[in-house]
Amino acid sequence: MERECVKIPLEKLAAILDVRYNYPKCKVRIYIDKENAEEIIKKLAEYRDKARRVMMHILRCAYENDFYGKEKIDNSTKGLTAIKFKGRDNVRIYCKEYYHDEHGLNKSIVFIAVYNKKTQKIDKKLKSFLKKISKYEYKIE
Repeated sequence: MERECVKIPLEKLAAILDVRYNYPKCKVRIYIDKENAEEIIKKLAEYRDKARRVMMHILRCAYENDFYGKEKIDNSTKGLTAIKFKGRDNVRIYCKEYYHDEHGLNKSIVFIAVYNKKTQKIDKKLKSFLKKISKYEYKIE
C-alpha cells in the first residue's frame, strides 16, 4: 500500500531538538508519514528530551534498544524500527528504514505512526499493527 511522506530537513529537526547532525560516516534522511504527521510531531515535542537522545542515535546510524531499535517479529516486518518513550505511557513511534548501501550507513527513515504499547510483550494487537504498517511503501527521494 503506497502512502505519502514528507521529508524533514535535518537542520530543522536538529534545531528543534538541539542535536548535532553532522556525522560524516553516516547519511540519514528523515521522513514523516503525511497522514500521521501531526500526532508524531506532538509526541516528539511532548517527549523532547528523550527524542533528542533518540535522534543522536539515529543520526549516528546506531541502535540502542532502550531508545531506538529494530522491531522484527518475522520476515514481513523486516526494516521496522521503534522510537521508544518508556515510562508511564510506554509510547512508540514506529518507523521504516530504507537502506541505500549494504552497510546501513546511507539510509532513509520514515516515521510512520504512534502506538501506545501497554506491555513489554508483543501481543496479537501489536503484531497485527506491525504487519499492517510493514506493508506501507513510500516514495523516497
